[in-house]
Parts: sequence; structure tokens; C-alpha cells
Amino acid sequence: MIATAYNSLPEQTKAGDPTLTASGLRLRTGMHVVAVSDDLFVHGLGFGTRVWIEGVAGTWQVADRMAPRWTRRIDVYMGRDRAAARRFGARRVHIRWQPPD
Repeated sequence: MIATAYNSLPEQTKAGDPTLTASGLRLRTGMHVVAVSDDLFVHGLGFGTRVWIEGVAGTWQVADRMAPRWTRRIDVYMGRDRAAARRFGARRVHIRWQPPD
């Protein structure tokens, strides 16, 4: 699948508050959070699922959803660091996940 990166900046959302995720979690810089496309959400990557991303350090948690136009895609949260998100770019990755307890 494709992994991209996103930030909690007003110009990157249509929903108003860029720090509030679809799961209700309030984003803060440094959190290991991902958003997933709707097709992945219905295939077991629901809110709270732990995710390991090939080539990206750490364990990440599904806390947000992407716009409906995307499929087979995750979006890695990069805080307010727009330059880091741009450096991350778009890359093909493999992921593993574990549903919440």
C-alpha cells in the first residue's frame, strides 16, 4: 500500500479543527498516529488498532480516517512539521497490525 504523511495544520483540513481526529483523539506533536483509508478501516484497521510500518520506526495507532477518495493508503502523522511530511513523501510500504485488546 501507499503511505503518505499529514500534519495538524488548518489548511490541511476541511473539518475545522485540525487537531481533532475522527476517533475523537486530540492530536499533539510526537504522537504515533495514522489515518487509514475507508477500505482498510472496514478490513480490520479500526480505531485503536496498533500498526507497524515497514521502514518507519515505532508502533503507530489508528486514530483517524482519510478522505473517501483514497484506497489502500495510510497517512502517518507528523505533528506540525510540514517539512518532515514533505520529506516523507509517498512511499510503498508493507504493514502489520494488531486489533485493540
